[in-house]
Formats: sequence, structure tokens, C-alpha cells
Amino acid sequence: ANLLETIGAPLSDYQKAQLQLSEQLPLVNANGYMAADGTWYSYDDQSPETNAINQLNTLQYYNFAA
Repeated sequence: ANLLETIGAPLSDYQKAQLQLSEQLPLVNANGYMAADGTWYSYDDQSPETNAINQLNTLQYYNFAA
């Protein structure tokens, strides 16, 4: 999504949502995620970004199932 935005290509709604969520969650990997302030959390932690990570999970599920 970042590359497509950089080159000016049209973005799908899914890619637009990814870009918006990447502002709150700049790094996400198998072990956890980093908040915009640089704090790392595991998926078991409750954080201010818990809602955003749940939204990202839902988006990924719907994109996979579509």
C-alpha cells in the first residue's frame, strides 16, 4: 500500500485502511506491534492501540475471505 501510494497508483479501500492504521501501528509482526510512540506490545497486552489491532485483524480476515 505504501509503494502504491508513493507512485500515485489507485488504492483499494483495503489499502486505504491499511495506510490509515499504519499511522497508529507503524510496525506489526508475529510477536507483537509497535505503537506510534515507539512502545512495543505483545498481542496479549491491553494497550491504547488494542482497538486498532482488532480492526486490522478484521480487515485482514475480510480481505482473505473475500
